[in-house]
Amino acid sequence: MTPYGLALLMILGFLVAPSPALAQCPQTMVESGSTCIDRFEASLWKITDEGCARLVKQGRPLPPPCVQGAIQVGIAGVDYTDGQCQFNGGGCKNLFALSIPNVVPARSINYFIAAAACRNSGKRLPSNAEWQAAALGTPDPWPQDDPVNQCHLSGPSAVLTGSRSKCVSDVGAYDMVGNVIEFVADWGPLATAGATWDVFLPGFGGDVSNMGGSPNGTIYGLPGTTLRGGSFAAGSGGMGELAGVYAIDQNGAPNSIGDATAAGFRCAK
Repeated sequence: MTPYGLALLMILGFLVAPSPALAQCPQTMVESGSTCIDRFEASLWKITDEGCARLVKQGRPLPPPCVQGAIQVGIAGVDYTDGQCQFNGGGCKNLFALSIPNVVPARSINYFIAAAACRNSGKRLPSNAEWQAAALGTPDPWPQDDPVNQCHLSGPSAVLTGSRSKCVSDVGAYDMVGNVIEFVADWGPLATAGATWDVFLPGFGGDVSNMGGSPNGTIYGLPGTTLRGGSFAAGSGGMGELAGVYAIDQNGAPNSIGDATAAGFRCAK
């Protein structure tokens, strides 16, 4: 082969080389464009064993001894803080986010705790755009003619991860609509007034759009975290017919855990 031909092959090979992020998504994640995103809503765990923590960072399933030694938190109020782990996320080096089925998802956390858990697990919070792309194709959950299998839009508590067979997106991510509302990486102006999508915009249904409003006293100028998908709980950014693929809420500051029953997340890489 001539030097010119070899150089051309090298250039072409460079142009079509697969993205390292997609060389192989961990089996706990699904491929969405150029992103790997958790297949299930994250559950929050305290893990102190270094070997077990290393397996989490590698995206590998935990063996029984690791599971037995881990403590699930984030499901009953602020039970994840201690002498090291602070509510602002500082010192929370033993918190990990697991994407596994048939567990209660984290549902009482704030942005900082979610970001720390994703970081410790070798991941990150998805951007708003990445979350949106991964959620596409989740079946419209309203009206609820099969509530046992459709997305969880109302009830006394969150349901187990992956338990709703008719709440799966095009890329295979479960529960991106309903169950717990999910933090994404983006911040924006704190919303001071709620509204719904303009009903004349095709495809947006009645999903809640709580993203803006006029300045209101002492909260003027504070950032708002962005949460997506709606949830099962009243007052948590869209439940029932207001939940959906396009539901978005920005009425809580980064340290807010809402009503402490439905604030969750999933990770990406």
